[in-house]
Amino acid sequence: MRTWSVNFVDAGNGFLESERRDRSGRCAGRGACSTAAQCRLTETLIEEHNEQHEVTPELDAQFAALAAERIRERPLHYYVVLPLWRVADMWLWPRTERFR
Repeated sequence: MRTWSVNFVDAGNGFLESERRDRSGRCAGRGACSTAAQCRLTETLIEEHNEQHEVTPELDAQFAALAAERIRERPLHYYVVLPLWRVADMWLWPRTERFR
């Protein structure tokens, strides 16, 4: 998620729940993959997680390799664009619901 997610809400919006799918049939968040091969691998890893209900060291290594590939492909996006979006998200979307 660290290679595409802008806010913490993405984690709870069905990223790891294969039951929740958008119209295209994909359950990963928008921007979670940049090629068809990455989308297939992401879906496969998510399905494996959902079957096991845990992140094994092997699964974690596969997710880490996928993240490393995405960072290599788009370093400017990872090191500049995403941090700026995250800062903007924190400034512009106050988490007031947590104060209740």
